[in-house]
This record gives sequence, structure tokens and C-alpha cells, in this order.
Amino acid sequence: MQKENVIGSVDQGGFKIIHEGFEFARALIAVISAATALKSISNGAEYMKSRIAFGSPIAKFQGLQFQLADDVARMEAALTMGYRALWTYDQEQRHGKFSRFQVSREVAIAKLISTTWAFEAINDAMQWQGAYGYSKDCPPEEWALRGIRSFLLAEGSREVMKTIIARETLGREYIR
Repeated sequence: MQKENVIGSVDQGGFKIIHEGFEFARALIAVISAATALKSISNGAEYMKSRIAFGSPIAKFQGLQFQLADDVARMEAALTMGYRALWTYDQEQRHGKFSRFQVSREVAIAKLISTTWAFEAINDAMQWQGAYGYSKDCPPEEWALRGIRSFLLAEGSREVMKTIIARETLGREYIR
């Protein structure tokens, strides 16, 4: 092994450095997913105000209002979880206040929840817009749903996030 080919120190190894990169990317994905979903919800809400059905804007329909409220609440919570994951990562990197395993758990929770809920919220926003919501002319279809779908897999799938959460909650000895 040549010195110039070593990432980090020999005793630390490159895996730790690469793993830290995954953690940071996962936390960013959580925040980006939540923010994207909130923008998509906003677009859908504006459409609901202007779309008339049965003589009134569909925004007046309680079923759609409840769905909107659930999506907003989930995505605001997911955004907060993403920020918390980034803060935990930062505190571990700069001050050593958290262990690598605590960071992994926080980040995995944020990514799992944020990407899952974002996909559902964007899908709801598309549904509120009917056929237009499925067309390439509709912003959520064009940029949001495809992007979030890729984030469900990027830097570790949902199953990987669940394994990390379970491992850090139960302990490594309980994971196969």
C-alpha cells in the first residue's frame, strides 16, 4: 500500500470517512425531500383554490383539506427531523458530542421518514390536480415525484435505513 493512496490514516481507514459522507448525504436528502414536498403541496393547494367542481373550489372539500393538513404536518415534522440530523452530524464532526452510531440512527430516521412521506405527499398533490397533475406540464410530476423516487434509493434504501435504526436501537448483536 502506497502512502499517497491511503484515505485518512491507516488505523482509521477510508471506510469511516466514506461512511461520514453517506451520513451527510442522507441528512441532506431528508431536508431536500421535505422541502420539495412542501413546495409540491403549495402548488397543489393553489390549484385546489382555482379548480371548480360541483359549483365551488375543491379547496372547500373537507376530505381534501384533511389530506392537505396531514401532508403539511408530516412534511414540517420531516423537515425538522432533517435539520436535527444535520445538526447531530455537525455536532459529532466539530465537537464530538455524539457517537457515530447516534448520528447514524438520527440520519437514518430522518431519511426514512422524509423520503417516504415526501413521495406520498407529492403523489397526493398530483392527485388533487387530476389529469393535469399527471402531465409533464405539471411541476410536481416533472421534477418532484421522479426526484423523490430516486431519493428513496439513493445513499441506502428504506430497508437499509430500517436496518440501521434497528441496529442502533437494539444493538449490533441482535442484527443478522
